Amino acid sequence: MILEHLPHLASKKILLASASPRRLQLLQLVGLNPKVVVSTFEETLPKSDYKSAADYAVATSKGKALEVAERLSESNDPADLVIGADTVHQALADACTRILLS
Repeated sequence: MILEHLPHLASKKILLASASPRRLQLLQLVGLNPKVVVSTFEETLPKSDYKSAADYAVATSKGKALEVAERLSESNDPADLVIGADTVHQALADACTRILLS
């Protein structure tokens, strides 16, 4: 689905709101070359507000991307796309979901 848009995205200014070398490498493998701007978003969302660990990861990713986008929104050269990411390992996600639902 997204692969068909990669040629168009390659010409855009993309920011990666993460210090993860692996995330950068994955984006580069599909032909993107984002600039890394580490987010200062504090990953302290209350886990009890989310139905699953995956939902928590999505909210954290969104927080990271929004923080970077807002911080740089008034620059002379704003980004076309800001990517935020968070990792959830399946075993951890399953355990967290059980805790959240209990």
